[in-house]
Amino acid sequence: MTKTNSPTGKFTTSAKNFFALVVLIFSVLFSLNASAQNQTTDGYYDLQNCGDVFGVIWSADSLANMPVGFYGERVTYRFIAEETANIIDLNWHVVFDPVNTGYSKGDGGDYIISIHPDLGGFPDTNVTLGWVAWNNPYGTPYPQITLTQPAPVVAGQKYHISWHNVHPDYQNNYVSIDGIESFLSPNATLLNQKCLTLNEFAVTGDRSNTGGGWVEWPRRMFDHEIGYDNGKYQGQGYVSGGYIYSSYIGGQQQAREYIDVSNGTVTVTDVNIRLSTCGNANATGQVVAELEDANGARIDSCTIPAQDVFVGCQIWQPCWANNMRIQAADYNQCVWPQGPHTLNQGSKYSVVFSAPDSPAEDYCIWAIQDGASKNYTPDSHFEEGLAQVSYDGGSSWTPGWPKYWENFVGMSVAEDLQMYMHVIVDETPTPEPDAPTPEPDTPTPTATIDINVDPGATYTPMPTYTPMPTYTPHVCAPEEMICTEN
Repeated sequence: MTKTNSPTGKFTTSAKNFFALVVLIFSVLFSLNASAQNQTTDGYYDLQNCGDVFGVIWSADSLANMPVGFYGERVTYRFIAEETANIIDLNWHVVFDPVNTGYSKGDGGDYIISIHPDLGGFPDTNVTLGWVAWNNPYGTPYPQITLTQPAPVVAGQKYHISWHNVHPDYQNNYVSIDGIESFLSPNATLLNQKCLTLNEFAVTGDRSNTGGGWVEWPRRMFDHEIGYDNGKYQGQGYVSGGYIYSSYIGGQQQAREYIDVSNGTVTVTDVNIRLSTCGNANATGQVVAELEDANGARIDSCTIPAQDVFVGCQIWQPCWANNMRIQAADYNQCVWPQGPHTLNQGSKYSVVFSAPDSPAEDYCIWAIQDGASKNYTPDSHFEEGLAQVSYDGGSSWTPGWPKYWENFVGMSVAEDLQMYMHVIVDETPTPEPDAPTPEPDTPTPTATIDINVDPGATYTPMPTYTPMPTYTPHVCAPEEMICTEN
């Protein structure tokens, strides 16, 4: 889709043909085994672990940064391409703090950002598909950059985005790549996302400074966006969330996901919501989920018993055990008893969560901050939804809720609940068109073509390193204080 900001804030000819044929064959072969995010409309995903869902697939407990230089000179993000096209743009999240060397240090470093194929779970750094130099690490927390050399990729194949700090003294000059972190499963040590697997998406890096070699880093999921030359985007477009974005439900206080169906009709069967009992092992009552139309009329409702909700920790507090962070909330499934229900294109709905028979502080519901204001497109987050809160039993609704980390001044808006619904997909096959009359055979080109490089493009060699001028570290402005968030 063409990239726009949300109004709500929220080759010779024969060689080219041969190349296109090769890419098409590889695309079909690899897509047969693909289990990637595979977003087809805003908010709709077909996922290996969750099936077909509508909503927010990402869980987040906090942010987690990865310094590019502290452990080693390279950090990468593994992903599965959703398009057979050229990657031309990258957006990502940088964190820096002049007084905290856990985030950044010195002049911030100098970087080559490149795309590589996967080799056994880690980047094949001997093959560079595309690249760009980046030498302004203190410029903005959300860089947007166009590749000097576009990277051709095939849908269904694994690749890596690599941030390579080429500063001669990278251990003392670096920034961090940032993203959400999830402690979803108490027994998992790596990627803790309910709907995604470590095999598909992971943060990797080299630990050459500590003798560790290449490793997969636990629990992390960089927020980022990949732009293709066909106008499509993919990525993880949530920039924060978790315990600092949680809210009570109980008594008169309710929360809901307000949904404006704008990318096609969907049919839903249930709702899956991330909850905790705010650390109260003796929570009473039950959580009620209601599907409502635009006028607030109930379409269906279901309940989640107190004993099925994860205990977690007190609101706005991370969970710790044995000096380590652990799981703080979990998903609860609630099946619509009168479902399935069709959510029509152009119509508005709400999924409301309440606990009317419980004290006001018995349950915590978890939200996640989308990146619409950071120029992330709807291709990478659930732009059709918005988290809202009611303090009067649902009579009135407010987008977001007060920011506890800012002494409850201002509202945390442009959020979603950590919630998704399973959908029923019409799998009626599309009739095949009549086969065209075959044309005479065209002689096969004899030239050898590297499928990793567009034969019609002129390859630009990667630059050699030139030291950066002395740079005064940027001091975070108040709106950039992501560097102090836990």
